[in-house]
Amino acid sequence: MLDKKKTNLLINKFIVNNNKYSIQENNNNVIVKKCDEILDAEMHSFGVFPYINPFLYKNNFEATLEFNYNFSDKTNIKIYNGKKWLLFNNNSSSGVFKETILFDNCSFTNFKPKWRIGFTNSINEIYLTDIKLLIILNDKPYLLLIGTDQFELNIESISDFNSINCYYLQKYLNKEYNVINRSQETLINNLNHLNFEVKYAIFTSLHGILKYNANGKSIWTESLFHSLYSKLDKILISTDSVDDKYITNTNSLNNNCYFIPSISLADNYKNKVCEVHWAADHKIFYSKKDAEKFIILIDDCHYPDTISPPIYEDGIFHKNYEILDYCIDLMNKNDFVYVYRFGFGDKNYKFVDKYKNKYDRYVVIEEKIPILEKAMFHNISNVFWCTHYETLGLPNIESAMSDCLLIHPKGFVKKTLTQYLDHIDYTDINEITLDIMMNNFIPDKQREKALEFTWEKKCEKILKFLL
Repeated sequence: MLDKKKTNLLINKFIVNNNKYSIQENNNNVIVKKCDEILDAEMHSFGVFPYINPFLYKNNFEATLEFNYNFSDKTNIKIYNGKKWLLFNNNSSSGVFKETILFDNCSFTNFKPKWRIGFTNSINEIYLTDIKLLIILNDKPYLLLIGTDQFELNIESISDFNSINCYYLQKYLNKEYNVINRSQETLINNLNHLNFEVKYAIFTSLHGILKYNANGKSIWTESLFHSLYSKLDKILISTDSVDDKYITNTNSLNNNCYFIPSISLADNYKNKVCEVHWAADHKIFYSKKDAEKFIILIDDCHYPDTISPPIYEDGIFHKNYEILDYCIDLMNKNDFVYVYRFGFGDKNYKFVDKYKNKYDRYVVIEEKIPILEKAMFHNISNVFWCTHYETLGLPNIESAMSDCLLIHPKGFVKKTLTQYLDHIDYTDINEITLDIMMNNFIPDKQREKALEFTWEKKCEKILKFLL
């Protein structure tokens, strides 16, 4: 295993950005030879590009760059650190280059890596051997979050489930681990570059190990899965629907494979479970109600009957319309009632909203918005009305943290989650009168209950399970 404090960022692949030079490579040894005459004016873009280990690059870090060199003539050495060229005077044609450098961006674009080793003079032959880029780390072990390729997640921009999950897990697990985010496809494509010591991996997708990518192509094989958990102490799969063949197949369920669900799993998984419940951010979800308004927030509408075969057989798409019709009717009969609806899936699911843009007190949010902006709608609402079956139901706990009363048709949200919160589930929507909603909305009561389910508390349970 490599030294935890200094892990080599490089993999054995190089390119040169000037077609008048050829490159030969073997491990961390590179020979660059001039093929043609080259003008000094063309040297400004010349450089050797070592590829970065895809698990370890990030926006900025301090690292020691070291390599042996042998040039056919003297030349100064320059390093592009992601933002600017750094010049290092060099009075010898051979020797050892070793400098600690602040790298500002080592990611790889479609065009070129955003760092490189360059030279100020036009020389015939360049020999670079034993190239190392050693990132300086603390003593904390590595933990992989397998969900997104965004290394630096920003609360200002995240909106999808994977990014939100990764953001908070990284924030609170960083206390004990060096946390790295990567998608499942990137993990599979670069498994051979997992050449440094990693303790744990957490799969953050709502459905655990993904069978297929966005194009419907199978991305995991059993051999790949076995190769992964042979490298790790524990694999934790964050899912509330255990239906993946690599999990449920006892022949491939390795001893170091565990689950971190929000609910209890079947009895045969009891020894493999760290139950953590759901979670919301208590700092961005809070109560900001207007005493003159009663706001009903309706969740996004899903699952049209046009899907073949149907996802559900109980006419859920029509229940979406039933909920919307009912809430708009309440609004029209009561001038202090406002209705907001998340319409993120309207275009994809061809949900036709006959009320949109017709009422001042009815607002539809059609585009996906960052969690900070989305939280504002939860915070001002009195009721959150769930419109579809939920595997986890994250918007429900976020609404509860915002002090909203939860309402949904029976079976839409698991009782193992809602049992700790104020909620109303129904079989007949006509049972839900405005008086019932207003009488069950008690300021501060719901939030007090929801504060038991913060991300920090969830991560503390995970940390105890890992340690």
